[in-house]
Amino acid sequence: EVRGNLFTTTATNFNTGIYQLIKTLSKPVILLPFALVLGLAYLPISWLLNIVASVLSPLDTLGRYRHSLWVVAQK
Repeated sequence: EVRGNLFTTTATNFNTGIYQLIKTLSKPVILLPFALVLGLAYLPISWLLNIVASVLSPLDTLGRYRHSLWVVAQK
């Protein structure tokens, strides 16, 4: 199991939610153009979220490491 950190997990969950919305909207043929536009509009947002998550990932890792040190120091 690949375990993400706070930022990558949040970005993945958000991307999955939008994907499910687009998938649901594309089922009725009448809404297909709307789903297509939504998908194309969301693509850069998805890329941006992934980049931000990658940049912020070390902060989450550092926070976990610091917490681990604090727990060990308390013993």
